[in-house]
Amino acid sequence: MDERIISPAPLAEEGDDLTIRPERLAEFIGQVQVKES
Repeated sequence: MDERIISPAPLAEEGDDLTIRPERLAEFIGQVQVKES
């Protein structure tokens, strides 16, 4: 599911995932920054 990277849903469903996988959070932030640009 690539959608999980660009969707805020995983932030609520898998809060622990962000703690063990900071690179995923970085990817999510990167996606948001790209959309804002």
